[in-house]
Formats: sequence, C-alpha cells, structure tokens
Amino acid sequence: METLSGDLLIFEAPSVVTGFRALASIEKPDVQVIDASPSGAGRFLILLKGSSAALHEIQKAMRDAVVDEVGYDEPVDHELIENANGALLEAAYSLLPQKLNGSLVVIETDSVSAMFAAGQIFVEHQKLTPLEIKIRKTGGKGAYGFFTGPAELCALAAQDVRTRFKDAVREAKILVFDEPNEAIRSMFEGA
Repeated sequence: METLSGDLLIFEAPSVVTGFRALASIEKPDVQVIDASPSGAGRFLILLKGSSAALHEIQKAMRDAVVDEVGYDEPVDHELIENANGALLEAAYSLLPQKLNGSLVVIETDSVSAMFAAGQIFVEHQKLTPLEIKIRKTGGKGAYGFFTGPAELCALAAQDVRTRFKDAVREAKILVFDEPNEAIRSMFEGA
C-alpha cells in the first residue's frame, strides 16, 4: 500500500457546487485527490496529497475560485499540513484499527481542516496515537476524533490544541479521560 504520509491540503467549500468549482481550479497533474465528497451540512470536502509547493499554489487557486463565486462571507476552511503523519489518514478512513492505550482524548471540531490540524498536533507534537477520526458526511459539519496515550501527554495535547485554536479563532470541544471506565474502553476494545 502506498504511504499516506506527506504533505496534505484539506479544503472545505460551503456547497457541493462550490466544491466542484474548487476542484476544477486544480491544474497540477502531480497532486493526488484522496477524497472529494459532501461532508455534511451542505459542505464539500477536498483532501489532496502532493508537494508542499504545489499544494500552496492550489490552495490559493481553490480559495480564489470559491471567493469569486460566494464572496468572503461564506465559511471556507482549509489547512495545509506539511509532513502530515500518515496515521491521521489511516484513522480517518478506518485503515488502522488501534486499541486504547492509557488515557483518552475526545475532540470535536467545526471543520475537517481543524480536526486534521489538531490531529497533527496530537500525533507529531505530543506523540498520541490516533484511534479514529470520523468526518461527518450527513447532519452537522466538521469531524470528531479519538486519540490515546499516557495521561500527562493527553492533558498537554489538549491544552496545546486549545491554546493554538484560541489564537487561530477555531473552535474545538476537547474532553480528556485520564482513566477511561469500562464502558468507554469497550467502545475501542470490544465487549
């Protein structure tokens, strides 16, 4: 299987039509489309893999294409993650089942871009293991995810994301379980 790590661009358009307009602006053949699909509440998710330089150029072209159509008032979220940890995509597309390993962080974000940004912090900076990332495809918007690791790292990771999101004016609900009970453990380890 091809490695899923590398540079990623997550782009969320405010509608399916606008999402396809953004897709049509991609003129780089060396960029791989990993996902292009509705992501709930009328939004459209585009997930691309390629070189950082190509993704920076595409990010601007896609943003310009969307702004030309809907203006600056519509919600458009995007995140370019250089050297993204492949475990994030594996968790998002359920390719790598993991077991709960110590404490648990539950996070809910208002956009998929924010989830991947938080996930990169959890995995790369705080060395947590992603258990699962769920992209809302119907009803609501955004994503939620589960990450595991030692209690002290989970607490640090949660605080790190809260601080960075506050500075970036992003929203996330984060809950840390230092010692998950049996009901929570059974969700990840089976009954």
